[in-house]
Amino acid sequence: MRSEKDIKSLGLEDKLSEVSEENYIKYRKARFKHDMTDSWFGQTRNFFISTVSTLALILGIVFIDKGLLTLASFMIINSNKDSLYRIIWNTGYISNAFVDIRVSCERMFALFDEKEFVTEHFGKTNLNQIKGNIEFKNVSYSFKEYKYDDKTDKSKKLKSKQKVKPKLISENKVFTNLSFKIKPHTTVAFVGKSGSGKSTILNLMSKMYEVDSGEVLIDGVNINKLNKKSLRNGISLVNQFPYIFDMTIKENLLLAKGNATDKEIVDAIKKASLKEFIDTLPNGIDTKVGESGIKLSGGQKQRLAIARALLRKSNIIIFDESTSSLDNFAQEEVKKSIDNLKGKSTIVIVAHRLSTIKNVDTIFFLDNGEIIDTGTFEELFERNDKFKAMFLAENI
Repeated sequence: MRSEKDIKSLGLEDKLSEVSEENYIKYRKARFKHDMTDSWFGQTRNFFISTVSTLALILGIVFIDKGLLTLASFMIINSNKDSLYRIIWNTGYISNAFVDIRVSCERMFALFDEKEFVTEHFGKTNLNQIKGNIEFKNVSYSFKEYKYDDKTDKSKKLKSKQKVKPKLISENKVFTNLSFKIKPHTTVAFVGKSGSGKSTILNLMSKMYEVDSGEVLIDGVNINKLNKKSLRNGISLVNQFPYIFDMTIKENLLLAKGNATDKEIVDAIKKASLKEFIDTLPNGIDTKVGESGIKLSGGQKQRLAIARALLRKSNIIIFDESTSSLDNFAQEEVKKSIDNLKGKSTIVIVAHRLSTIKNVDTIFFLDNGEIIDTGTFEELFERNDKFKAMFLAENI
């Protein structure tokens, strides 16, 4: 349903109808096969039960005639023939249950595969107050895609003692021995072409990704050694596509800081340039925004996410293309609010719009996973032709 606008704008109604029909035909065939197999087993069981019952009746008469079985014994056996019927049918039900259990276990234990679904691990080191010093020391990272061999015996996956290794089918190297330092309470930006690794740096910095080798240090401590509380409370991340919960605007803000005062909430809303929009709503800050913030525009979602981050007052605030959906006026307001944080927190920004990072202290210019230049906006504009060309192309 969320792709409705794209489907209509691209004229994909007929294609969607074809795909839906193909999937339904596949489902119908699979369902027919399942029902036929189930019916075949049912009829087989009924035939087996009827055959056994008939044989038992004939044998009983023969045994009575020859004096090998008394009439009373035969009556007892014949009166309990339904027990055999139930045993055979229940055996079939149990067999179906075991098949369901096996499939469910395969799916469930696949979630614990560290290659396909990496589990978050935190250390025990606690930092009561993160200062905001960040360092990457010889960091290497690759995007890897794994897959189990189709010929692998699936039953092996259920045996915890026998680990089945998935096959590496692709690997995209992003960084090799990347190193840089960010001083506390400074504002820095990472710029470069799409795919140069800007957002990946932010994800490694906030421990959304795990490095392959090297270290990411926060205040001199390896990020892997920090406990969850220190890391999550010390870093706020505003994503390019933030998730907005099906709550009111105020409840979405209180997720960031449950004990926030009304004054703090209003201040965060103003700094995120969200106040003017909220004032137009009949229920104001108590307006429900729908699942994934469906009632909000892209820019409004980003401003709400920025307000959440500002409300937390973390000593490290990361902005990943957080102004990409804003118009020029709103962008300028958010830029001012970010400038107001200078000197109070370590601010890390990824931006395609170079005009939004003119006032940062340091710019790291990336190309193909390497930092090829570092300096202020003026310094890079003067000496780096690639950086200058990016800025001029943006402002044509």
